[in-house]
Amino acid sequence: MPRCRPAHSLSEGQLLAFVSYPPPGRHPIRTRSCIMSDKTRAAKQAKQAAASWTAPTSVLYDRVLSPMYDEVARVLWPTWLHPNYITLLGGVFCTLSVLAMQRDAWGWACVLFTLYHACDNTDGKHARRTGKSSKFGHVLDHAVDA
Repeated sequence: MPRCRPAHSLSEGQLLAFVSYPPPGRHPIRTRSCIMSDKTRAAKQAKQAAASWTAPTSVLYDRVLSPMYDEVARVLWPTWLHPNYITLLGGVFCTLSVLAMQRDAWGWACVLFTLYHACDNTDGKHARRTGKSSKFGHVLDHAVDA
């Protein structure tokens, strides 16, 4: 069954009855000669609500860390550098940090993990600053973080 029936597939009487007399509290959404079912409308509204949700942040992040990483990304990364390379570089630092922990080189592990953290926080800021954000970059960032 199609998610949305084109309005031209309904007879004039059905269309008038459906559009003019919806059940109480159930008004059809009409878009581009298409009438959505209640289920489709609910799914669309849920998707819009999920897209408008933002994760809570802390005062420390909002006022100190985020502006600091904005500046680090601006100074450290040239505009020609693709953000995915920054993400991959962060993954290398994280891997080296784990190897340093296995060898009980805790000082190096801390330095390398701090470099990973800096790469992780600046890759997205660099992507937005240069206009190179992509779905692949988003997935790559999550894969490296995992």
